[in-house]
Amino acid sequence: MYIFSNENLSVVATETEKLLKNLPTPSNFMVIFDIDSTLLINTPFGVAGNPCQATPIIEILRILNLALISHMKVFLVTARVDTTENRLSTLNQLRCLGITHFHGLYMRPATVGANVTNISIFKLECRRMLASHNRKQIFLNIGDQWSDHFITTNDKNTELDNFYRNKHALFQPPSDSFSMWSLKLFEG
Repeated sequence: MYIFSNENLSVVATETEKLLKNLPTPSNFMVIFDIDSTLLINTPFGVAGNPCQATPIIEILRILNLALISHMKVFLVTARVDTTENRLSTLNQLRCLGITHFHGLYMRPATVGANVTNISIFKLECRRMLASHNRKQIFLNIGDQWSDHFITTNDKNTELDNFYRNKHALFQPPSDSFSMWSLKLFEG
């Protein structure tokens, strides 16, 4: 297990690069990214409604690019609700920030409730489905919420938040059988 501060996320990218180099065949793996507060910092659709005003998190984009260079499949799994308008706005926002190379965007169906438990179940099932459908193990899953990593009932009061108090990023093997590593970023 590795713990990093957000100010030192370049160390995370370097550690990820080392892990990638030790994979016998990186193309047999995939990487999953959350969007908000993971790939970019913003309100859900940019500053003052302008999707192009979001700020990409450069160190996380470095990991995305390392995965693509290694011929891994890259998927985005977000709690943003999947409506035509939201999907177009999300794709436009990603395009504005230069995030155009990924293999799929999975957004929360409108029928899935917006509470933490439903979101965590949706994200876990997406990861399980992607691993099964692509017949690839997830090399790395990256997100800022505990619900990006396992099923939980309350992201803010998770026991792990108390245990890792004042820690900004947690890099560890996850509890599911289809992922090798999980990177939990600092919320906020």
